[in-house]
This record gives sequence, structure tokens and C-alpha cells, in this order.
Amino acid sequence: MIALLAKLTACTILVWLLAQLAWRHGPHWAERALTGGLLLVLLAPWGGIVSVGSPASTTPVTIVAPEPVPLSIERRESASNDHVRVPATGPSANSNAPKAFAATARPWLIAAWLVGSLLISARVLLGLLLAFRAANAGTLVGEKHAPRVVESASACAPFLWSFGRAAVVLPMSHRNWSAEQRAHVVQHERCHWQRADGYRLLVGQVATTVFWWHPFVWMLARAQRAAIEASCDADVLRTGVDSNRYAQTLVNLAHARVNSVVPTVSDSRSLIGRVRRILQAAPYKRWTLVNRIAALLILVSVAGIGSVSFAHVGSANSNKFAALTGSRLTYEHFGRIPSSTLQIVAFYDGGQALGPSMELELINRSNGERTWLQFSQLPKFDVAIPAWEFSLESNVEPSGLVRINGVEPDGVIDGLAFGVMWRNSDGDYDSFRSVSQVPTRIPTEVCSWPLAVIDIPRAESMTEDQIWHLTSVRHAICGAELLPDGEYLYGRG
Repeated sequence: MIALLAKLTACTILVWLLAQLAWRHGPHWAERALTGGLLLVLLAPWGGIVSVGSPASTTPVTIVAPEPVPLSIERRESASNDHVRVPATGPSANSNAPKAFAATARPWLIAAWLVGSLLISARVLLGLLLAFRAANAGTLVGEKHAPRVVESASACAPFLWSFGRAAVVLPMSHRNWSAEQRAHVVQHERCHWQRADGYRLLVGQVATTVFWWHPFVWMLARAQRAAIEASCDADVLRTGVDSNRYAQTLVNLAHARVNSVVPTVSDSRSLIGRVRRILQAAPYKRWTLVNRIAALLILVSVAGIGSVSFAHVGSANSNKFAALTGSRLTYEHFGRIPSSTLQIVAFYDGGQALGPSMELELINRSNGERTWLQFSQLPKFDVAIPAWEFSLESNVEPSGLVRINGVEPDGVIDGLAFGVMWRNSDGDYDSFRSVSQVPTRIPTEVCSWPLAVIDIPRAESMTEDQIWHLTSVRHAICGAELLPDGEYLYGRG
């Protein structure tokens, strides 16, 4: 939610700046910028060409994940001595409060969004229905060719029905207008029909229906309506209509205009601005090289923000026992790991709210002092499989105690799997992987069907370090089993 809010805010601000630049060159340019910007706003939630987040395993990993099948679980006591689950205690027992709150609030936020979207959709659909009835039940008072000109007692102000049998609908009060005023109105509405403005306005309606909670989206939609009206005003004046008399027509009809619920109505909430632009009739500036470059930079920025995915890809901390040296395992398995090096790989399958966290206890064998490495916001495996490499202090190594918090079930097979391997200061190798105490009919090990199979891409552009990294990821995580929240103790292998 926060990531989406940030993307929408950044996109709308940049589109607004682009529209302000385009206004200097004419309302047609401003309308194109605003309509395109609203389309981009609608596409923003699905942008994900570039991932932004904490460093993790950035080398591509091909993951094949078949559809899960129903799972039957039978619980029994584990006969293995290398893995014991103990009650979760200590400071991390309550560290999942933000995730619990997010999991509780998420359904309510979704429900609130649905209610708001449904209310706005109902308003728009009601307006379309009323406009459709007025356009089709109205009495013909002008030409029969499209768009027809009809009058309707249900119309409070003139508008254009753009869909199907197009029609310019006039209120009954049009009988009191002069012939010149009626000609101005019909010409303006026909301009909307020629430009297909009804469909352009629907873009703004859909955007405000989906993102009704964001004020900047409403700001862009209102600016788009103003730009569309100004574009038609400019087109009408371009035919030779006297600007003073045309502005007087707008002022005389202003009292009949209401806040319409129909996206095809040519109402104006910025009548003063329209009249000012009509009366000033100042020539618009031509696009200079500086303006073109500025517009291009804004477009590139908007496109870049729209293609960014703010996905969590996992974060880890350093402490006095271990220093984080990178997110790429640069050495192949145990054969090349230098002394005092720790490598960790995490694999998560479950809900994607904030991502679970994991803690690994480190112990100094010389004095018995202990501390924890913390890993937070771990992503789902189809986003990233994070890996970390640490440099350990002398005589420091994992104690075998691991804590998991925040696993959010969303399917049949859920949990967090991990692989830990290290070489201590004496040059001895050791490792352990997550092991489940709950036997299942379907394997829950990473790299086994149906969970996932991790393949190393055969790309000529891959460096030797990238290949070693992916090989180390496979060695560390394949065979590890998914675990729920809890505290686990592993004996040294």
C-alpha cells in the first residue's frame, strides 16, 4: 500500500508538471499529457520491470513452480535428533506485532476500497444510464445525421452522448436561447464528438474510481476535463466565431450548468479560466529545444517510476560478531569458502504482505557470548531468493538456533526454508538446513516437485562469479524444508 501510494504520488506530480509545461503550447498538448498520465496511473500497480528494495540475490534465477495440489498432513513425533522445535521466547516473540497488525488491517482496507469503488462506479453508471435515456428518448430538433440534436426534459445542461447513436442533448430551456447561442453550443458539442472526448473522459473516470482515495488522481482528472473543454473552445474559435460573443454565451449558460454525474457532459468547473483564455486569445508558444528536452525528461521519469516494482527483496543486519560483505555468494559451495565466512540463503512461500523475518543466533565459542543476526521482509520466492555472505569474527559460528516470524499462509504449501553453511576460523566446514517435523504426502523440500525447481540460466553473458553464486544458492537451499513460525534448534552436522 505504501509503495503504491509512493508510485501514484510521484507519477501524478510529474504528470502535473508536464501538463503545466504543455499548457504553454496549447490546451491540446495539455489534454494529451493528462490523458496519457491517467493511463499510466492506471498501469502503475502492475509496473514491475525494475525491482527496488534492499540488496539481495540479484542474479537471475529461473524458477519453475507448478500449481499446488491438495495436501493432507498427518502429525507425528519426529524420530530425528538433529532438529528440535522449542517454544518461541525472548524479545523476538513479540517482534511480529507490525505484521500481525498489517494482516488484520489488510481485509478491512480492501473492503473499504471496494466500498468506495462501488459507490463511485454506481454514480458513474447511474449518470450514464440517465444520459442514455435522455439521448434516446429526446425529441429531435436538429439534423438527423450524427451526432443528432435532441431536446430532453431530463437534461439540466447541454451535453454530448458519445456512445452508440451519438446525440447532442439540449435542455428544454434552449428554446429561450438565441440562434447564435444554440449554434455555439451545438458546434462545441460536435467538437467533442469529433475528438472522441467521451472516451477520453472515461479514462479519468476509471482512474478516479480505482484510486478514489488519492487526491492527486482527482486533481489530474479535473485538469483533464478543463483541458478538454479548452481544446474544444479553441477549435470553435478557429472556425471564425467571435471570441467575445462566444464567451458571453458561456456566461449566459453558466447558471444552467450543474455538477454532472455523466462523464460525457461538457460542464465547466473552471468557467473563469475558460472565459479568460477565450478573451485573451494569446498565441501559444512554439516548442523550443529546451522545452522539448524538459518534456522528454519528465516523460522518461514518469515511465521509469511506472515500471518500478517496490518489492521487498530482503534485508539483513551486521553486528559485532559478523559483518555483511554482500548479497552474492561469490564462492562455489565449500570448496572455495575462505575461513571465517558465513553464507545464508532463504526461500519463502506464502503471503506477500510485509514478508516474514528470520533470526540466526551466533555464539563465540571462546567466551560463550551470543548475539543474533536478523533478516527481515523476506520476499516470496517468485520475487527473489535472497542470499547473504558474512565475515565472522574469530571463534564465532552459528549456534544452531533459528527463529521464524511472520509466515502468512496463502496456499497449500507455505513456510520459510533456509540453508546455512560456514567455515570457521580453524578452517572447519559445517552446515544445516531447515527440516520439518511434520511429514506430508507431498514433499515440501525446495527443488522438489511441486514446490519449485531452481535452474541456472545458460546465458553467454553470465560471468563466472554469477555462475558460482547460483551454484552456491542451489547447494545451500535445495533440500531445505518449509517451516512455520517458531524457534528451532539444530545440532551441528
